[in-house]
Amino acid sequence: MAPKVIGKLFSQTIILTIFVMTLVIAKLLINNRDELVNFIINIINIIVFKIKKNPYLVIAALSSFLILYTNTSKQIYRLTKEGLEYAKYSFSTEEDILEKLGSKQKYKGFDKIVSEKGKNLVIIYCESLETVYMNEKVFPKLMPRINQMKERDFKSYENYSTSYGSGWTIGALYATQTGFPCIFGHGGNDVFNKINSNNMVSYAKVIKKAGYTNLFLSNSDLSFGGTGNLMKILGYDVKGKEDFDVKGVKTAWGVHDYDLFEQAKIEYDKLSKKNKPFNLTMLTVDTHFPKGIPDERMQSFVQVPFNRELEFSVATLDYLLADFYSFIKSQPNAQDTVMIIIGDHPLMGDSMKDKFGKMPRRMVLMTNGYDIAQGKNESIKYYDIPDIVLETAGIKHNAVFPKKMFDEDFEKLVLKNNSAFMHLNLRLNK
Repeated sequence: MAPKVIGKLFSQTIILTIFVMTLVIAKLLINNRDELVNFIINIINIIVFKIKKNPYLVIAALSSFLILYTNTSKQIYRLTKEGLEYAKYSFSTEEDILEKLGSKQKYKGFDKIVSEKGKNLVIIYCESLETVYMNEKVFPKLMPRINQMKERDFKSYENYSTSYGSGWTIGALYATQTGFPCIFGHGGNDVFNKINSNNMVSYAKVIKKAGYTNLFLSNSDLSFGGTGNLMKILGYDVKGKEDFDVKGVKTAWGVHDYDLFEQAKIEYDKLSKKNKPFNLTMLTVDTHFPKGIPDERMQSFVQVPFNRELEFSVATLDYLLADFYSFIKSQPNAQDTVMIIIGDHPLMGDSMKDKFGKMPRRMVLMTNGYDIAQGKNESIKYYDIPDIVLETAGIKHNAVFPKKMFDEDFEKLVLKNNSAFMHLNLRLNK
């Protein structure tokens, strides 16, 4: 008896699995709701017709329908969908994938890029810098210098927000440089320590074609998250804290932002003396969550009490940004240099939850360069940044970044086609 019972249970398990997978696959393939309902009714008719021959089919069918609309089904559905998408794109070239996504044109590689120089660039990626810090009602006198710069020389774009798949520092660097979401499927940031080259076009590569020197400067360990290697493959020379001429004050991340800006003055001077156009890009760190990394040396420069650590660090950044802008204005090439201040992502964690309240989470985006196509109140995402950087510096080029390759809303396209963009990233990065 036991072998027969085991055999019957095994056969019913197989039947149940077939039913579930049939319905899940049907759900994947049949987009029209009425067609899906008709398909399910036909399956029920087949089962009822065979009820006298095998009553276990009814039990299996009912069980499969129940599973189909539970969390178990959702997991099976998700895994099946991801598996089918992975298979769909595994043997496709980047041109094939772009065509399947509805691209209006082919992706133009670095070898086909042509560009003409505009102004020098100083781009400062600021850790977790949000527009709410500039709001005098929420944070009185926290960033007075930046607000003054905004009133006098800078245009501020108030609706700059994060993009899907890229809402952390390395993801933001990748997305704002290339226009692609930072979706790789595995490995986290460490994937960038393993990439040796890529066929992607970044805005740094575009201006390199116009004779620019690109220098990326960070006061953190460049090996963390593959930051240094990422910026190299995107077209930069890189310098980290270990390369500084300035003897900085050590922190858990590297050295303080003050030391970064002092080194940046040295690098700006060196780049200017080469009589070539340049792009000096910096990445700050002292405003990192949860409490910032306050620098005791700055107590005489900012009004915020030192024990309000994160706010003190933000006020310090306010001072350093304004001081660096004053430094640029004192240089002979000031009129030929554009400065861009850009938040990398919103503050993580909930250390400022009470003060932020329900205010929209937007990052700072300011420039004293040429006007851009987007209005000050238009929505701007990471994917817009490559074109904005080139436009505000007056750099002419023939590069087409991903967002402009599609008629569909790019954020929605990425959300619907996660696997496709992962495969694009893997094809374009080796």
